Amino acid sequence: MRILLTCLLLLLLSFKVYSINFNQYCQYKAAQQDCSAEFMTALLDAVNTKEDLNFLSGEKYQITRVDTQGLDLEGVSIIGDKDNKAVIHTDGLHLFDINSLLIENVKIMGIHNEDNDDDVKQGNSLLLIGSRNRLIKINNITVRDVDFENAAEDLLVFWNTKNVSVTNNTFSRSGLAMRTVPSADPNDLRPRGSGLLFHNVIDLEVSFNEFYQIKKVGVFLDGEDILDENIVIHDNYFDLLSEEKPTQRYGLKGGAGIYIANSINTQNVQIYNNNILNYTMNGMRINGVNIKVFDNSFNFRGQCNEMDTSIAKPLVGMAIKAHFLLDSEITNNCIQNSHSGIVLESWDNIEGIKVNNNTIYGAKVNFWVDDQEGGKSSNIVIEDNVLANSSGEIESSGGSFNIVMLLFLYNVALLRRRYRHLNS
Repeated sequence: MRILLTCLLLLLLSFKVYSINFNQYCQYKAAQQDCSAEFMTALLDAVNTKEDLNFLSGEKYQITRVDTQGLDLEGVSIIGDKDNKAVIHTDGLHLFDINSLLIENVKIMGIHNEDNDDDVKQGNSLLLIGSRNRLIKINNITVRDVDFENAAEDLLVFWNTKNVSVTNNTFSRSGLAMRTVPSADPNDLRPRGSGLLFHNVIDLEVSFNEFYQIKKVGVFLDGEDILDENIVIHDNYFDLLSEEKPTQRYGLKGGAGIYIANSINTQNVQIYNNNILNYTMNGMRINGVNIKVFDNSFNFRGQCNEMDTSIAKPLVGMAIKAHFLLDSEITNNCIQNSHSGIVLESWDNIEGIKVNNNTIYGAKVNFWVDDQEGGKSSNIVIEDNVLANSSGEIESSGGSFNIVMLLFLYNVALLRRRYRHLNS
């Protein structure tokens, strides 16, 4: 019996049974003054003692700027109270070089969200996790039940990470500084400000999150110059419509719900059961190899067979668009209130694509396949889709959409435009 009790005691002692409360380090629990230095001290103490760093119910702290680059930490847990989340006010938490990082049940809010005459400006991201070294992937990151709000640009950004889970979070109000992407065209002012951005990520799950009032993109996979792979994005809700500060490019609506950068570097992706509302550019931009997009809803609330007239006008954008795509499937999606349904516009190569069993209501263009200069497309099967007008009346169902005929019709239309131009 004594041996059994001794074993149980040793087992209990092997688990984390203690935690550090941040209010032991910072006395300003209503965010009256900056406690960035105190946060760094508490973080290091928590790592050294293998304890959680707790933020207690209803507390508010100002942690203006933090950067942990080069500390090479392991096993950090930042935890709050789910029923009454503590609020961290910041202009930039850069949690670099931390393996096995958990953040849950807190609220992270921006301080200086607008650029004005003051010297103090918020950085490009409210919370930045990972590594600045693209050759080193920070491992085992979990962000769950966190509320992100008020970012000058992006709300949550990951650089060079592996084994990442982002679930049950809320992302709202990005791009408030109204910064724009540099462009050769002074009239093309594309806004900055995404909800969730990844650059160089492997083994990622993004699930059960909500996105509101996003200026640019809800979930952005920026793999244009490096490999992203093994990614699952499912059961997320996006409503990109803002209540203030319309951008020149998109107005009060956002750019896109989910955007995979224009390259072939992203591989093995599943995107399903997402609901995306009020996009101006695309519901989804998908590029890469082995991308499966299924059971998603575009620009409507409710059931697929029920028309939704509540989506803010104008009804623009393309539900799904691709430029670089190989061996992929677009199936069982439901599209309403969009100018175009599914657009495959090859800038290099689009090949081996199945577009089956989708339902498209009231689009001006249901399917469009186009090869831009130097691009090519082949082996595209479009069949067994349901097409209806804006009133929900079925116009066609079943059968196959012959890609050869589609390209023929496109070439005929192109010749007609050239003929009108020559004779105008």
